[in-house]
Amino acid sequence: MAKVTLRDVAEAAGVSIATASWAVNDNRDVQITESTRRKVRRAADELGYHHNAFARGLARGCSDIIGFISDGVATSPFAGQVIQGAQDEAWR
Repeated sequence: MAKVTLRDVAEAAGVSIATASWAVNDNRDVQITESTRRKVRRAADELGYHHNAFARGLARGCSDIIGFISDGVATSPFAGQVIQGAQDEAWR
């Protein structure tokens, strides 16, 4: 099954791609009627649309991804604890 795009959502809702983007991202800086927002969100839900995390990160300038680099975790007897500690700190 092909990935559902914002274009697919826009076509299903009968709106422009820009309007679909503003609606699914809940952009309140533009004037879109609530009925249009609901129509777009309904189309997105029905089609199974999910945000493209990479594109969203580029647009926002922040990806919310944390990297973890180590030279010996896999061979350490404490690997699980090291990874758990890093994950705990990232959540904090």
